[in-house]
Amino acid sequence: CWGAATTAYSPQLTLPAGARHCTHVRMELSSYRKSQFASLRDELAASARDAVASVVAAENGALVLDLARSEATNAELQAELAESKACIAALVSDLALARGDAQAVSRTAESTTRAAEAAAVQLERTAAVLEAEHVARVESEELVASLSARRPQPPSASSNERLRNSFSSYDRDGNGSLDAAELLELFVSLGYDFNRADIESVMSTHDVNNDGVINFEEFSAMFAAMP
Repeated sequence: CWGAATTAYSPQLTLPAGARHCTHVRMELSSYRKSQFASLRDELAASARDAVASVVAAENGALVLDLARSEATNAELQAELAESKACIAALVSDLALARGDAQAVSRTAESTTRAAEAAAVQLERTAAVLEAEHVARVESEELVASLSARRPQPPSASSNERLRNSFSSYDRDGNGSLDAAELLELFVSLGYDFNRADIESVMSTHDVNNDGVINFEEFSAMFAAMP
């Protein structure tokens, strides 16, 4: 610029016209540069803001997506937990029912066992009673047969023992005497077609002490008198 100056040197130090022009150009250039720098700075700032906003938006989107996935997974886990609880409750209920059924079966088996044992005991008792009655009936029949085969006379020791056994077998209450019902049962077991009137007739004949029953002595005398 200075080489292009055409103005002469002045004692007042007035800048040549070329110098003033260069200064003006420099000022304009500096102003332009400042304007361009400010514009560039604004553009860079805007670009930075846009980039940061994009990154934040992307990260927020990823976080929202992860949160949605986590919520879905949590919902699935809650559903599986509820299903597991329902299965456990059903198993507990089935176990309670099975335990109740087992206890009922056990009680039924125990009751059946007790009933069977009681029935077995009752059968044994009944068999023993029937056997005793059969033995007494046989002994009574043998006694009647032996007494009817001979004349009336005091019974022998063996006959007296069989007579005592027959008497005791039909002495149900064990009071040492036979009432009308017990005597009727004895004669019926021996095959006699007796009724209540017949027994009362027999008792009126052989009830020596008139006490309304037949003791063993009267019973023995009654059979000794039979033909």
